[in-house]
Amino acid sequence: DVKIRLGAGGGSHSLLVTDSGQLYTFGDNSHGQLGLGSMSIKCRDEPEPVRGLIESRRIRALAAGDNHTLATTTEGSLFVWGANANGQLGLGRLEDQAEPRAVKDFQDVIINSMACGARHSLVVTRKGTQVWVFGSNAQGQLGIGAGNFLDGQQKNNPVLCHTLSGKLNLEVEQVAAASCHSLAVTHAGDVYAFGDNAHGQLGFPPERASGQSSGAQEERMQGVRKREIDMPGAFENGVARLWTPSRVLSLSLYRVRAVATAELHTLVLAA
Repeated sequence: DVKIRLGAGGGSHSLLVTDSGQLYTFGDNSHGQLGLGSMSIKCRDEPEPVRGLIESRRIRALAAGDNHTLATTTEGSLFVWGANANGQLGLGRLEDQAEPRAVKDFQDVIINSMACGARHSLVVTRKGTQVWVFGSNAQGQLGIGAGNFLDGQQKNNPVLCHTLSGKLNLEVEQVAAASCHSLAVTHAGDVYAFGDNAHGQLGFPPERASGQSSGAQEERMQGVRKREIDMPGAFENGVARLWTPSRVLSLSLYRVRAVATAELHTLVLAA
């Protein structure tokens, strides 16, 4: 019998890591998300071993988005493969990747947490003091502020989310992502949320039909953030999306230990 140590599931593909460290994938491969070296293989109905550079490495953690995959190894490497039209692999280009490839920005770096949304990725390094993001930012899911049409509202190289990086007494222990939103849990037990909030998945009331536009709210919040990132006055009319991380005030009486999120909803484990 083969014992499974890790598993992850994307939009239509799955990954398994055995006790011996062998990585297996199965499901849809239309964007190379199985890492089998060729996109001519459209699907695999049974688990198939992934070969190449990653084969000799011991996988420490996995994350899967709609059609892309991240895997970190025990010696400090981040391998990525699959869909990359929005730069969600962090390789500095936009072509899909059919086999696992190491991201040069994370060579010999211990990764503390990572997550994939539909078309974006988050990676936490340096004991939670740096949060790197890449991929689509169309709804603010990278937490770096509103983009523009010049950069296509996306980043194809890893960039720091400055709100969550290098701050005194702020260490991120876990990131989670789905669809077009992201969340981060800190060592202190706080939750920061950013991205699309059309269904309240960030923990804030969604924007009312007669409320302010998201653009008007973002302009108002610029001054608010200079004083306090999570002042409730900024959200009195609800919010459609958050372009930078904001602390979820409704959870401030609890110490959150973990968070899980799906396309339109979020769950937290708190004490």
